[in-house]
Amino acid sequence: MPVLHVVLVLYVAACAAALLGEEGTAEAGEQHRRSGQVLRDCAVCPEMVVVPAGRFRMGCVSGMFCLDDEFPVREVRLGSFALSRTR
Repeated sequence: MPVLHVVLVLYVAACAAALLGEEGTAEAGEQHRRSGQVLRDCAVCPEMVVVPAGRFRMGCVSGMFCLDDEFPVREVRLGSFALSRTR
């Protein structure tokens, strides 16, 4: 997967986590989901894979050969979410 796609996916996930809070919005009766679990919302919906909560440092952490838009380095925290699986 190209780096730009990964960055965009992480950006969207970070925005969603910020809007929902770290816990997200669990509907009544929703089961706890395990990391890597595959699920579907309905019979014709795409397969989703649960991604665990975590954090990483975004930006140029090496300090070498960095572009201006890779600073400042910051820590990004994400709550657990599900992402559509492609083949």
